[in-house]
Amino acid sequence: MKIKALFAVLLMATAAGASAESGRGRFYLGLDVFTVANAADEWKKNSNETIDLLVNSVGYDTAGYKMETTAGIGARLGILFPFKNVENANWGGSIGYVKGPATDIDVHAESTLTTQGLDNEKIETSFIRMIFEIGKSFPVGSGATRFHIGAGAGAAYGKIESEETTSGSFITVLGAPASSTNNKTWTGFTWEVNPSLIFPSGTTEIELGARFAGFPTLKKSDDFSKFSWNPFGVYGALHF
Repeated sequence: MKIKALFAVLLMATAAGASAESGRGRFYLGLDVFTVANAADEWKKNSNETIDLLVNSVGYDTAGYKMETTAGIGARLGILFPFKNVENANWGGSIGYVKGPATDIDVHAESTLTTQGLDNEKIETSFIRMIFEIGKSFPVGSGATRFHIGAGAGAAYGKIESEETTSGSFITVLGAPASSTNNKTWTGFTWEVNPSLIFPSGTTEIELGARFAGFPTLKKSDDFSKFSWNPFGVYGALHF
């Protein structure tokens, strides 16, 4: 929480300073779509270890799992100010929400000695990001379209939630609870690099580009495995 407060103050100070020294700022609204990327690595690893444990240690005849994952999507509001002495360069800040990757994992195990064991776990992640941004544009040909390269760094507040339901011999033999829920929050460093094209349209501008991003890593705990996410994404923004 201290990281969030400090960075919020930094963004406000940046905006105030830029407004006073660099000229009028422009707001923008942006939409991001991110890939699952490496977020599923630990989920797959844990599922494989669970299957191995059920067959080789617990004694089930067969076991397997099915995992479905969904990618991330986010929105942000930002403001950018032109540098006073640098042409087509800007700086500013943004605040945004990202619904991160999620997974739905079904584990099953069979044995001739007992009933089938079933387990389902749903995991969802989300982030609030506060980012200081900087960028520069370059003309593309003789038209008004510009190539833009931007970068940002700041703080992110992450949350992970899980809901697990169990049935069959996982309860009667292994003693697992029929259902459980857990959640955890954490804060840390976040970054991004984003090349794009900007298309002027009257008093507004439309920006379309790619984004390479990093989110703070959640360390392994009793309730959650390690969670690391460094996705590639695409985005669109309307500057007004």
